[in-house]
Amino acid sequence: MHAIWATLGYRYTDEKITIRGKNIGNRFYKYNFNQNEFLINAYAPLQENLHACCELITKRNIKWIHGYPSSVYSFLRELESVDSVLFEILLSKVKGVFLGSEFPAPQYRKYIEQHCKLKTISWYGHSEMAVLAPEREPGSGIYYPFHSYGYAEAVRDGDSYRLIATSTHNFASPFIRYDTGDLIEPTFNDGLLESFRIKEGRNSDSVVDKNGRSISLTGLIFGRHHEAFGHSEHVQVKQPAPGKIEILVTSKEPRDNWTELFDFSNAYFDVSFTQIGAPVRTPLGKVQLLLK
Repeated sequence: MHAIWATLGYRYTDEKITIRGKNIGNRFYKYNFNQNEFLINAYAPLQENLHACCELITKRNIKWIHGYPSSVYSFLRELESVDSVLFEILLSKVKGVFLGSEFPAPQYRKYIEQHCKLKTISWYGHSEMAVLAPEREPGSGIYYPFHSYGYAEAVRDGDSYRLIATSTHNFASPFIRYDTGDLIEPTFNDGLLESFRIKEGRNSDSVVDKNGRSISLTGLIFGRHHEAFGHSEHVQVKQPAPGKIEILVTSKEPRDNWTELFDFSNAYFDVSFTQIGAPVRTPLGKVQLLLK
């Protein structure tokens, strides 16, 4: 992981703040010696913990932010809203952001990179510890596997390729030619898998329209021009029945015209909208696109 982060200039002596879903009790933050990081309580309201947040940002030499893309995005947006001066102080210190464990949704990355002017990097990995593949060009979505960590293969499956991996690092529970369940768009070098894009993930979110077709939420939500993203913090989706979807919009702006801010033209769904004050999170603190 340090090799991945070093792409942006990270050194193990650097201090970082980490925003995930770890339960650290009622405290706003906790120091983790093992990773030289300050764990931020993602569930603690920033307004009520502004003094602790200010103390952390101003008194420590924070150089990096690490966490779930949705959590990093939420923290920065909330800080900008609550204390714009402290927000600017943090941005002046931070060199970059490490986006892990979640797909870095375009709206999150756009805010962090374009609005906050912070460099980001993401990587492909999973709990089975068979593949670890970082971006070489941050933001490209092209992942280059560490073959010293796990030997990754692209095995043809019809018109697609499946990502297959054999552990070379995990001695506790090694996997041999393990099918990750992910479909990829590979690039080869002398027959060796050099890099890949994710074409369809095993955890890809999809909904069923009125015609019984499975529709990718990535395309439906992030692939269209929805003005709502300029007026909301998060967008999540529920599907109560085939052909019906409920859009849950997290926003501090009281609105009743969300229908006008979304473009679902030529999509075969009955769409309803619900505005909520905070996103629905998993027990680990992740903000999932599809709520099941």
